[in-house]
Amino acid sequence: MTADQEKIKVLFLEHLETVTDPTINKKALQASAFKVISMLTPAAAQNILESHDAETPLQDKDIDDLTTPELNRIILQLLDLKTDDGIPLLYKPVSSGAAGQHAAKSIIELVDYSLVMLNDEVKPMFENGIDEADDELKQIIFAKHEAIIEKLITLLWDSGEDLTPAAYKKEAVTLARPPAKHIMPINRLTNVLSMPKGFDLFSDEAVNFVVSGKGHNAVSIRCMLTYEGSDIKLTGRQPLTEYDRNVSDAVISLYVYGGSNIVTAATVYRAMVNMTDTETPSPQQIGAVTKSLEKMRFTMARIDATEELKKRKVYADGLPITSWSRGDYLLALTDEEIEIGGQRVRAYKILAEPILYSYAKATGQVITAPSKYLAIPNQSNTEKRISIKSYLLRRIYGIKGKSKLNPHILFSTMYEDLDMQPTKDDKKRNKSYIDSVLNYWKKEKFIKDYSFTKSGREYDGIMIQY
Repeated sequence: MTADQEKIKVLFLEHLETVTDPTINKKALQASAFKVISMLTPAAAQNILESHDAETPLQDKDIDDLTTPELNRIILQLLDLKTDDGIPLLYKPVSSGAAGQHAAKSIIELVDYSLVMLNDEVKPMFENGIDEADDELKQIIFAKHEAIIEKLITLLWDSGEDLTPAAYKKEAVTLARPPAKHIMPINRLTNVLSMPKGFDLFSDEAVNFVVSGKGHNAVSIRCMLTYEGSDIKLTGRQPLTEYDRNVSDAVISLYVYGGSNIVTAATVYRAMVNMTDTETPSPQQIGAVTKSLEKMRFTMARIDATEELKKRKVYADGLPITSWSRGDYLLALTDEEIEIGGQRVRAYKILAEPILYSYAKATGQVITAPSKYLAIPNQSNTEKRISIKSYLLRRIYGIKGKSKLNPHILFSTMYEDLDMQPTKDDKKRNKSYIDSVLNYWKKEKFIKDYSFTKSGREYDGIMIQY
């Protein structure tokens, strides 16, 4: 090692002595840090020594200046040294194989510590740590977490290492913070894809169908779907379900607002229901999301919306769009699997903006809702409940928006659109759940009020006051 690297080791050991957290394996942390320090370029080592100044404790700083002091700051420097032009100057070349895996493992160990340390910094301010912080502070803290993970992903990507460990760490951070906003495409095509009475778009040639207007004012698009996977058989007129639509919306939301293009089935599920850090998706929930992701990442969609965009007079870069067609998988994802801690974790990388979102965005048919509307207090989430909740959310936005949909939502129409055949007991349970959903949205001032309507002696729908 160089003299500068030896000085950094001494500096690291001095601060390591101050660590009292019993969950931290100081011996393992030291070994990992020394491995990373040995990989530093001379310029990187010099940079660390020159920038090592004392940090003000968190409680004496403004929230916007949240930083990581002392030992953790050294670790962050080990993870994020760059030249002025943004090129990493961190490490000397590391060979592939066992040496590369050892290097990646050492970096991951440092990230593990950094996340624990970041939480510890908040404890002097809140008796129970992050859980007691308000939403604004949580956003800052979790943004810090995600920044650390992004550094790890970049390092592993640049060195050609497997991205899945980074995705696994990213998933652990995202557990605590789903996207703050939830995106839902609401055009005719998206509705047709998930409704049981829609067009059969799985065909040998594109299907032409009307998306708006009537008669001479009718506007059409052309669309064709092909399934290229071998593990799921798609038949009939319902290539996607309402649940699939919710999975797609969650992936879109993560792509736009999640801060990373690396996701897992768990992060997607949490985004679907705005799950908190005290909840964990069940194996069944993870399985349902995984099946849906696999279906959509092998379903190719070809959309020609030229006529629609021309009639809507859509512009791009100040010029009218005269042609719009695109072909891509409903969700363009690649996947990797790795065993971590005795568990197999599948991570997905989002390769491109989801095609349904691109089309809906081009025509201005997108809803962006606060994610908090998805987390109904004291209510568990099932596939049916997720579908009902999202259906109601879209309908109410349609009632309140330019579409001016009928504020009377009929249960019969809802069940037909969702392809549900509820029993008498199911209807009773669903009504109770809908009551909880609407009551929460009323408290959040999303709606002014609501009431259940009857046809004879049976409840037949809901009247929304907005």
